[in-house]
Amino acid sequence: FQVGNYGLARNYFEDVLKTIPERRSESLRRLVQIADALQDDDLFAFATKEIKTASAYTPEVAYAVMRFAARTGQVEQIDGLIQGIPQEHPLYVRALYMAAVANVRVGNYRPALKYFEQAEKAAAETDRQMIELIALNKARVLLELGVVAEAVDTYQIIDRTSERFDEALFEVTWAYVEAAKQAPTPVVQRENYEKALNAIEILLLAVNDQEVASQASLLMGNIYLQLGRFADATDTFN
Repeated sequence: FQVGNYGLARNYFEDVLKTIPERRSESLRRLVQIADALQDDDLFAFATKEIKTASAYTPEVAYAVMRFAARTGQVEQIDGLIQGIPQEHPLYVRALYMAAVANVRVGNYRPALKYFEQAEKAAAETDRQMIELIALNKARVLLELGVVAEAVDTYQIIDRTSERFDEALFEVTWAYVEAAKQAPTPVVQRENYEKALNAIEILLLAVNDQEVASQASLLMGNIYLQLGRFADATDTFN
């Protein structure tokens, strides 16, 4: 299994199921992981049937099944699987995050937001990577739902020193642009475009990715057009 020889690993784990009862739960977890790696629905169905028969839903097994369910869009199984992972278990926050992402993939934004919020509350303050992943994806869901102001606030969670800062800043710029499009008055619209410009200026000073810089410059030129600053727009496009 560790070297990726999943066909041979499957044979051995199926032998373990028959001959070493105390390793049954671990073997079933590995078989689910192999089914996920090989995208083998028949093996997954076999392993999950055995799990239910043996009541072998340890947190690790539940998480492995969740990964398969998430990848294949079977989000209806996820609530029940999360209940098999205690809140104090190290996999709990990751399970909530996975459940959220799975729902995003099938367009279920409200359930996804619920899971992101639960993961946000449960994440340890020291786990900056998970906190930032949750924030970035939660903000994207909020934008999909049209909750622009809250999305912008959520992006602020990502620290300037984070490897995701450039990505977050570029997306928050788009959030301000969306807010400008929805603005009730020309004054509010202009304020949001100005905020978008400020975000892009910071991004262009910090960004290392040339593709992101090019996209940001293109967006900057279009914002100048919206503000009637045609000379600035021309310079930026040039």
